[in-house]
Amino acid sequence: MAVRVLLASGRPRPRLYPDEAGYLLAARWLLGGPGADLSGSRFYQGGYALLVAPAQALGEDLTSMYRLVIVVNAVFGALAFPLGHLLLRRCGVARRHALLLSWCAALVPAATLWGTMALADTVLPVVLLGWLLAVDRLVCRGGAAAGCVASLTAAFAEAAHARGRVVLAVHVLVLAGCLFRRDRRRPALVALAVTVVAASAALFLNDRLYRSLYPGGSLDTAGDLLTRLTSLDGHGWALSGAVGQLWAMFAGTWLLAAVGTVAVVSRLPRRSGASPEDRVMAVVLLTVTSGIAYASAAALPDEHRVGNFAYGRYLACVALVYTLVGIAVLVRRGRVVPAVSAAIALFTVSAVWVAVHGGERLRTYEYMPIDFPEVGLLSLDWTELHLTRASVAAVVLLAALFGAARLGVPALASALLTVGLVALLLLTMLITRTGHHVPALAGAPTGGVAVADPLYGNADDDSLVRTRVALYAWWTEIERFDPRHGPPRPGVCTAVVAWDHGSPPASSWPRGPRGWRVATARIGPLGWAVWTDPSCPRQPPE
Repeated sequence: MAVRVLLASGRPRPRLYPDEAGYLLAARWLLGGPGADLSGSRFYQGGYALLVAPAQALGEDLTSMYRLVIVVNAVFGALAFPLGHLLLRRCGVARRHALLLSWCAALVPAATLWGTMALADTVLPVVLLGWLLAVDRLVCRGGAAAGCVASLTAAFAEAAHARGRVVLAVHVLVLAGCLFRRDRRRPALVALAVTVVAASAALFLNDRLYRSLYPGGSLDTAGDLLTRLTSLDGHGWALSGAVGQLWAMFAGTWLLAAVGTVAVVSRLPRRSGASPEDRVMAVVLLTVTSGIAYASAAALPDEHRVGNFAYGRYLACVALVYTLVGIAVLVRRGRVVPAVSAAIALFTVSAVWVAVHGGERLRTYEYMPIDFPEVGLLSLDWTELHLTRASVAAVVLLAALFGAARLGVPALASALLTVGLVALLLLTMLITRTGHHVPALAGAPTGGVAVADPLYGNADDDSLVRTRVALYAWWTEIERFDPRHGPPRPGVCTAVVAWDHGSPPASSWPRGPRGWRVATARIGPLGWAVWTDPSCPRQPPE
């Protein structure tokens, strides 16, 4: 936990907009504070917001609140250590070795990096790991307690993120299968009842949140998903995107997740010697993984980003599970070389697939460093995707870890710890630096804040500015106004308009009120101007 808090200690405010702001605004609304009109942006669900709401209540300002959120993230994320220990024990690793290796594995960037931000991705790796362990307990031994824990975690996953719907659907299928076994029927019925109640509560929470913060509707990812799943070209896009996500997950875990994937797949055939329960759990894990990868790729619009073709964040929720399984394989003395060889072959095929599918677009589309944190580290370049260089570096790292494992568990743990900490330190410094400057707002605690509508004419660009302003205007819900028709209503102390950063700030709003002050800011190529009434109280600049 201390490591996780330390990694984020240099960032007192959100960086990743509109995602972090979306969750923090939801938490503020849950506490009865002012909401925001986030219409047109992605829907940021309420499960994670509910978890960090106490930090909102205790924080005196945005900086203190954000640091408390990071502490909550660290406490929750630290559960990866004991849960990872249980999974390694389930995979046959000795107790003394499992304790050491699970602590090292919990520092893999996929399970730790997003914990330095206010994102649902912080809790999903722990939630998925806990759910899988509870389902495994139910399948192998029965018991209503395990079924109830699995149901509650699945419902929380559904409340926290759209990826959780895949988890909930698979969970219901598992419970339905348990109904056909007489010794599992009663706990399965109890778990189904808990699932219905918990999922209904999650649905109610998200429905209330949606109606309050998204009155004009959110980004229609469901429409993109339906369109893709009902056309041949759409399935091709989804399949290629899913393979790209697998490549990014494999690369970002130094191919340990690839070794884990090979191990899980090898348990499927009857002749593998695996127990029926092991085969069921292999199917469960693979179904969740493929469902998340395929559905998220299908729902993703073509944003002309390189991340459309190889994006690791969506599968980060299962990366820790596969990494732990891969570590368990390396610790074993038998049949390790075939597993490692198959993992390298699988990784190579996925890399070739990404190269062929992406083609020239991997060089001409927009490259965003936050889409490729671990991949950029492997290639030592966060300005463009170097597919071959990153792939070779990942293979070399796996070879080094394999060699360390041959020397014994302490050597493997030392290698994992060294690679993990170095990667996290570099990624924290280079990728998760403090975000853009926000000019001082005016009007607290009673004055209004208004944002131009339209601002840029693009929903994604508008949300980058709108969510920033809404988050910093802690005392009121932001309003919308049309600057072409003059100033906003009386009582508004701050007005935000678009600004062409090649022109004087005053030209951003020719019809602006006389005597108002103007300050400017930029988000990449997007310029925006904050006009404030000098007679209103001013917030300090951030």
